[in-house]
Amino acid sequence: MTTNADDKLLETAQRDRSLLWLPARWGMYLAERFPPLGYGLLIFSFYSSNQFLAHALTAPGEPMRYDPSSLIGSLTVLCVFLHLRIFDDHKDYVEDCIHFPNRALQRGEVTLGDLKSLLALVVGAELFLSALRGPAAFVSVLLVMGFSLLMLKEFFARQWLRRRFLLYASTHMLILPLLAIAVFSFATGRYAWQAPPWYWLYSFVGFCVAFNWEVSRKIRAPEDEIEGVDTYTKRFGVPGAGDPRR
Repeated sequence: MTTNADDKLLETAQRDRSLLWLPARWGMYLAERFPPLGYGLLIFSFYSSNQFLAHALTAPGEPMRYDPSSLIGSLTVLCVFLHLRIFDDHKDYVEDCIHFPNRALQRGEVTLGDLKSLLALVVGAELFLSALRGPAAFVSVLLVMGFSLLMLKEFFARQWLRRRFLLYASTHMLILPLLAIAVFSFATGRYAWQAPPWYWLYSFVGFCVAFNWEVSRKIRAPEDEIEGVDTYTKRFGVPGAGDPRR
């Protein structure tokens, strides 16, 4: 039950938010949920390692270098990670309102409608940049987008997967090998199914790195646990969370 004072505070917050220019609200969201510099460095490293391996396997005699496709591909991968973040914030909105009420989205400083507008721009950029690179890159990005939609719908088995914590994380991390294959297409102009077996094998390195990161960010001291939020330490205990057999 809200009071008149609560209603006035809500009206004031909504009015103040409406006065902010939409890009400013997007900037507030990005600063909190998707810091461009931090993500940019990670994606640049990810893209570079996969690009140079693709060149080494398909054109071993040529020097390795960055070219316009490197910039186009890196920006596309950055856009993919951002659209995954926006998908997550839509998918988990109700739970996050309960467990993380201080986030900009939950405070009402940015809305789901604002994020849908940002998502439209980001997905449009992915399609445009990949089409600019060529049909192979475009097809690879479509494959990534299709898998991201399955992630958004949680593979149409939300409750079943959420009861299986490790399987849930594993299925979502499978987008990393697909992104590595997309890098292959950007770097070489070849279709995903033309990637050499060694490249397919290496593509799962990203899966392993991402899974380690996923585990590390969900290991917490007992006093830092949040009621209702699953972590590896809550599920398996401190020794179990660090057990490589898990």
